[in-house]
Amino acid sequence: MKGSNDDAIIFPRRGKHEKPLPRTGIVLINPNEADLGHALVVDLGGEVRRFPHSKLSVNGQRNCVAGPAVGAPIAAMVVEKMIALGVDRIFMLSWCGALAPDLKIGDVVIGGSPLSGEGTSQYYQTGVAAAPSTRLSSMLWQWAADQGLEPVSGTIWSTDAPYRESRALLEKLRRDDDVIGVDMEYSALCSVCTFRSIEFAALFLVSDELLGEKWKPGFKDQHFQKINTRLTQALVSEDIFAEV
Repeated sequence: MKGSNDDAIIFPRRGKHEKPLPRTGIVLINPNEADLGHALVVDLGGEVRRFPHSKLSVNGQRNCVAGPAVGAPIAAMVVEKMIALGVDRIFMLSWCGALAPDLKIGDVVIGGSPLSGEGTSQYYQTGVAAAPSTRLSSMLWQWAADQGLEPVSGTIWSTDAPYRESRALLEKLRRDDDVIGVDMEYSALCSVCTFRSIEFAALFLVSDELLGEKWKPGFKDQHFQKINTRLTQALVSEDIFAEV
């Protein structure tokens, strides 16, 4: 595994009594989706296992589901442990705030270039720019398109401080860096997975609109909730990435 010979004091490892995981891992960032995902795995005959900093469920050899994992440090720790247990391709489902004026609540975004405003990525630097897997991202885009969801792709900026996003800062990110969405974990997971040579891709559902005269939240919007549930169920229950 890339990074295994660096001088880090603590290195993620498989414990003596820990079972290996399937190759495909799904990270459900937010608590409600994570609870639904774990329940679905159990309904499909899978099992729940002990897991540090989060919850883990395993659906035979098909996939494993981890979450919640809110914030870059926790998300990175969860993914590091998944990789140590054998996962080598990871899909993330989360929400993002929209910066692009044509993005609305309930729209689907496939993560493109990451832009770090969080503190984790700097510790996973390599000679290669952090980025999602083009192959897995294309698969997610096509899958979402097949669902009739009209996905878009673009730069996502990740922050540790969602209550400190100023209008001037967001306008600058949109103008200078073509940022279309804001989250808290994406850039960190791109960095971790690039560092560890693991394929990674992310799908976001627009949960709120950050530009305009005032913030427009959509967390309780029925259309948003319906698509959110649909995406979670499909990613966990359908064997859509079995041949990856």
